[in-house]
Amino acid sequence: MDLNKDIYLQVVLEKLKRIDDENLLLNALLIQKENRIKELEADLESYNIMEKDSDNKTK
Repeated sequence: MDLNKDIYLQVVLEKLKRIDDENLLLNALLIQKENRIKELEADLESYNIMEKDSDNKTK
């Protein structure tokens, strides 16, 4: 019976390790996406500033 418990616990630990690894990967991907969003927001802000300057020059 103890052997079965040991095997079961080993399987559970392996699954938990896999879940933890997947969690780390997903967190890294989330950070990449958040950084990309910040880059795009900065680009948009720059574009809006350039557009405002252009509008002011044409007036």
